[in-house]
Amino acid sequence: MTTRPDIPALLADALHTEVDRMTVTDSQRAAERLDRSMRRNNRTRAALVATAAAAVLVVAAGAALLGGDDPTAAPPPPAKKNATDQLPSPGHRIAVSGGDTIQLTTDTGGRPVTVLDGSMPAWSPDGSRLAYVDVEGNIALAEVSGWRSTALTTRADLEPGRGAEGPTWSSDGSRIAYTTGSSVRVADVATRESTTVRRMSAPFVGVSDWTPQGDSLLIRMDRSESGGHIQLYELPLDGTAPSRLLPGAGDTTGARYSPDGSRIAFFDDERLCICVAGADGKDVEVVHAFDVTPDTASVSWAPDGSALIWTEKTSNVVHLVGIDGTGERVITEAAVIGLTHDWS
Repeated sequence: MTTRPDIPALLADALHTEVDRMTVTDSQRAAERLDRSMRRNNRTRAALVATAAAAVLVVAAGAALLGGDDPTAAPPPPAKKNATDQLPSPGHRIAVSGGDTIQLTTDTGGRPVTVLDGSMPAWSPDGSRLAYVDVEGNIALAEVSGWRSTALTTRADLEPGRGAEGPTWSSDGSRIAYTTGSSVRVADVATRESTTVRRMSAPFVGVSDWTPQGDSLLIRMDRSESGGHIQLYELPLDGTAPSRLLPGAGDTTGARYSPDGSRIAFFDDERLCICVAGADGKDVEVVHAFDVTPDTASVSWAPDGSALIWTEKTSNVVHLVGIDGTGERVITEAAVIGLTHDWS
């Protein structure tokens, strides 16, 4: 007897098998289609991102180029002035200080340029450096090529509670004389070591210059306890007793030797003048006569010895006058009084 197949069951099995086969096949194909689509989308997205980034860069660059035309754009920071642009030509450089600011001007006038914080500027003999008293009261040296400063003295080189004053270069540029309190000291520029020449028994003492021979210092000193007259003395570097120069009854201050060492210029309130004499203090000649005696005045020589600049203690004006007394004029006015200066 032949058994008849169960058609519904066979159909069901066949349908299940086909459905399973179709489901797997279609799923794989669908997955492949989805993967291809995602890869295409990713490539498109990457291209769009790159294009957008390039567009941002172009816009930013354009904004930077055109920013100056935008009135609402922030202005660029000011350019720092090159230090070499601040230097007049050699022979015309005049450093002036008042308060705690050092400025440069020239013998032809013009607007002063501030270069350092400090006072009492003094040019090195070759004009490459400026010695001065910094805001801490130490002697410092600045390279004029960039106004970079280094300290020459420290607090250990100064009298307790006192700062340094009046740096003055030796003619060879190897040493700087200065005072601190009542002590006259000399610093070696190379080693930065300071030694005391002599401690003076005076309420006030200052260094004016080195003598032409280089073995003594020209100092100004007031030996009276009541604040009398300031007189000039030569102080030997070996520390022996100083000797009087330019005798007189009045103040004699602001003295400087000429560049060639043959003459000395100074203020004399007995003669009421800016005067010039021989290096030994003899043969005094009047360069500028005052109608009214100033408190004190200071002088600096032109590098070629042809002229002087001078200032009064209670004035803010720098004057220039030829060594023969002609051509006097004002070259600058500062915002403060009590100016010190030097010419290189």
